[in-house]
Amino acid sequence: MTDDSSPATLSARPAQAIRGLVRGAVVLFLMAAAALVWFFWRERPETAPAPLPAQPAAVLPVAASPNGAITPFSLSVAEARMAALEARLAEAERRAASAKADASRAERLLILTSVRRAVDQGLPLGYLEGLLQMQFGTAAPSDVALIITGARQPVTLAQLNQGLAEAQLSLASPQGNLMDSVMQGLQGLVVVRRTDAPSEAPAHKFARATQAMAQERVDLAIREVATMPGAVKARGWLNQARRYVAIRAALSRLEAAALLTPAAAPSR
Repeated sequence: MTDDSSPATLSARPAQAIRGLVRGAVVLFLMAAAALVWFFWRERPETAPAPLPAQPAAVLPVAASPNGAITPFSLSVAEARMAALEARLAEAERRAASAKADASRAERLLILTSVRRAVDQGLPLGYLEGLLQMQFGTAAPSDVALIITGARQPVTLAQLNQGLAEAQLSLASPQGNLMDSVMQGLQGLVVVRRTDAPSEAPAHKFARATQAMAQERVDLAIREVATMPGAVKARGWLNQARRYVAIRAALSRLEAAALLTPAAAPSR
């Protein structure tokens, strides 16, 4: 029988105790690891989560994050914004072109108004000749030349009224010898006409011409004077009156063109 109280036995007991503690620590560590593995295996999901459905690219908004950075946006949104920007630019260009056309139209009408005022007052055009030539010389050269020439030899309404009054006796007296005058007077004694027709008597025609001049209807006055017996004696007045009417007609044509047509490139 072995004696447990011998020195060899007493020295072996601490070594056995240490080995027992190490074995117990290893067993406890393995049990803890096994428990952790079992816990995570039990808590794992049965099936993988389904992926989130993709949102249509066209409805993704462009928003700023709380820190101020811009979030990514889709290509279709960028294209839509670019198309909207191009539409705005096109509208701005259209408005700018319209404003430019309106300004050019207003400038041309202002030139024509100044020219008409100078012509009516019998004043020289001065610098307006150059502006008139630049704006309308290419599109209507004949009208521009007529206006410029007429302004250099002005004929006013007051001059025409005075000339008509001075020609009254000549218009009332037909040209010819005494026998022609007597025959003209006899023909005037008996006149057959419709009741609604105007009288062809020289005095009545001259009265209508005077009334037409008072209304600034020079064209009607020309018609009356040209058919009077002494019209040949009023040839100078008729030429001036016809030139007066032609100049105003040319101005009216240029005004209509300035209103209805776009501006042409000024002639240099």
